Amino acid sequence: MSTGVPLGEVLWTLAGLRGQTASELAQTAWDDPEEVRRRMNGRMGALVEAALTAELGGTSSLDRLGLRVRVAPLDLKADGTRLTQGERVVFQQVDYHSTVGIDRWSENPQLRQLAAGVLFVWYLRDIAEEAARPVLWSDLWVPTVEQEQQMQRDYEQIAEMVRNGEHLDSTGELLATCPRHGGGWDTATPANSDPGSQDSQHPTLRVAEQRAWQLKRGAIEKILHDSLRAQLGSVPLSVEEILNATNSSPHEDLD
Repeated sequence: MSTGVPLGEVLWTLAGLRGQTASELAQTAWDDPEEVRRRMNGRMGALVEAALTAELGGTSSLDRLGLRVRVAPLDLKADGTRLTQGERVVFQQVDYHSTVGIDRWSENPQLRQLAAGVLFVWYLRDIAEEAARPVLWSDLWVPTVEQEQQMQRDYEQIAEMVRNGEHLDSTGELLATCPRHGGGWDTATPANSDPGSQDSQHPTLRVAEQRAWQLKRGAIEKILHDSLRAQLGSVPLSVEEILNATNSSPHEDLD
């Protein structure tokens, strides 16, 4: 049975995705031209995961290392050249009982995957033709000691809200929660909420909102900035600067 490839090769492969468009990712993942045409306008997250899996020969390497891939969009600011993080990154659904029963975020089954690290892939969303949207940057993020401490403070604050019977909101600086449903949650009268937005498994409330753990948008943008600064020596936030750096030496930081 294959034990998968080492972390260095995973990172090398991840860096190799930089600069590839959605169409090129589809060509990496599938050999059949018809399948490529059908898939290349699909969800970017699925394309990145399919291409990475194809390059690594399966998912065993990521599973063995305990790593998960998260694909995040970047949008253009008003000046049309500078970039900003497009949205938060969402993880598993909040389990209210484990949140109050487990003291540390890194031991919570819904969150401990973050301790091993996350393979982030950022792509440019502000292109009308979906097949032409490029991967701009990628990197492995492992929480620093400072980030771990902040996540613990955030986790404790959220756990205290659950214990006190408070409905959760976006509380948290780095680690937080967000709705995990299609709408219909009635903040004023939770019992009248759409059933699909409700979670009955709560230690103190009869009805709570279905919510998921998230890393906040600003936190993801800082992770991107830190990665660019570490690998390029600065924080170029224009599409041209990042793509030029990618095309000139996509694997230099891994040598």
